[in-house]
Amino acid sequence: MGSSVWFTGHIPRQALSAWKALHKKLLTRDHQIFRNRVMDEGCPLCKSEKETINHLFFRCGFLAWVWRSILWRYGSRRKPKKTIQEEEEWLRTHCRGKSQSSTAMKIAFASAIYRLWGERNLRIFENKSNHKIKILRMILDDVKARVNSLNLRDSKEVHTAAVAHHFGYTISVQEKDLKFCCWVPPAVREFKLNTDASLTDDGGGIGGIIRNNDGEIIQFFSKNTDGEEIFALEIQAICEGVAVAKSLGITFLWIEADSTFAVKSFNKISSPPWRKIPAINRAWSELAGMSWRISHIWREGNMAADLLSKRECPFKGHSTF
Repeated sequence: MGSSVWFTGHIPRQALSAWKALHKKLLTRDHQIFRNRVMDEGCPLCKSEKETINHLFFRCGFLAWVWRSILWRYGSRRKPKKTIQEEEEWLRTHCRGKSQSSTAMKIAFASAIYRLWGERNLRIFENKSNHKIKILRMILDDVKARVNSLNLRDSKEVHTAAVAHHFGYTISVQEKDLKFCCWVPPAVREFKLNTDASLTDDGGGIGGIIRNNDGEIIQFFSKNTDGEEIFALEIQAICEGVAVAKSLGITFLWIEADSTFAVKSFNKISSPPWRKIPAINRAWSELAGMSWRISHIWREGNMAADLLSKRECPFKGHSTF
């Protein structure tokens, strides 16, 4: 939970507010010490529900509008999550690394919490208020000033350029080194499973392909699936591929995926989000009795699985394999 709050380039006072909100340390009106003092327990921002941490972040209509505007600038059309912990988990999964766009979203997350809490206190203690558009502009100013002050780089992609434009900071492009990618055949008697997942705001897709050491296709799959997090879909794609391999009687399996986080989680190098541990445990149970290994492959070398995952993903296209 700390990587999306205490990251390189965080704004200290805003990160502290975000940390307190995540750990329910902000003294909202439902807190025990206020129950006998506060007559009105309603939210001072939307005045529609009782003020709690989960209501303020992000069910309150005031902040929900602001946060949807931030998500739109990042290229996501989804609605805010039901709890601040779920929103932070999404951020930790989708905005990893030190790129400009990922850093911008993490700054926006802490700034939104800090600015909302300030607006809440302004209305309670000073009987003053700001329009939600002004709060949004304050968050965008925080992001712009902080990102421009950091020596960060981003990839040369349409998405990152669009994020920079919508947030208003100056994009600094990092030229990628050329890398040689190819599909490496497995050993004799071993089969290779390549998997991938795709996600849009309307749903996701998973795909995978199994080949022998001669490169011959033994089986492949492509499915539409529900899901809001790409990491969960990557795990689901691996589980589906393992089940297919097991049904074919395969006992020696080499798994490749272009999700570094998924590969590290399976190899017990990184700790996955606790909500995803049951899915990984199910995959390990499917792999019981097999001789298996899992490794990372560059996306450019995983194009067959990528195509299969996009084939059933809404609005990703319906290319034939």
